[in-house]
Amino acid sequence: MVLAGVLALAACGGSEQGSPNEVSVTGTAEAQLPPPTVEADIPLVEYQSPDKGYTLGYPSGWEVEAGPDLFADIFARKSESGRSLAQLNVSCNKDALTTEKLAGIDAAVASRYGAVDPSGVTPVEIAGTTGGQLRYRIGVAGTAIEQVAVYAPGDECGWRLALAAYGDGTLASYLPLFERIVASFRPG
Repeated sequence: MVLAGVLALAACGGSEQGSPNEVSVTGTAEAQLPPPTVEADIPLVEYQSPDKGYTLGYPSGWEVEAGPDLFADIFARKSESGRSLAQLNVSCNKDALTTEKLAGIDAAVASRYGAVDPSGVTPVEIAGTTGGQLRYRIGVAGTAIEQVAVYAPGDECGWRLALAAYGDGTLASYLPLFERIVASFRPG
């Protein structure tokens, strides 16, 4: 799937309309569906990565695709028909150890689909350190993708946790849940 590949490689995201990180959706527009109902207090299931060295809580009922052969571990919320509604990606980059480098990689990958300004990163606490958060919106194959990415700098690994929501106006309903996921993240 094109969307999963783009998101797992580095980044795609969402911001407020009209901001410097807004990218127009191109291609055939899909039917606009109402935003899915997201329970902010859904139980989180603990996941401990055996190969990437982290622990986090992901929402109960989401599908997990993880392993040493994948650049990012993927946690997906799907509809009953199997359509992706949202996707959480967790990755470690041993070459990008700062928030600025991690955001720059996201911006470079997303630039294939429009302009993303990595200077829009805002400070956020993650795993006992100050990291950064970037929100933006792009369009891939006619699908609007809103994303929030949180970066945790480190000495041996720059961590990236990103939540992509498919469809305009859907990310906002996932943000309280994403904050809980970020709060549960523990490297090492």
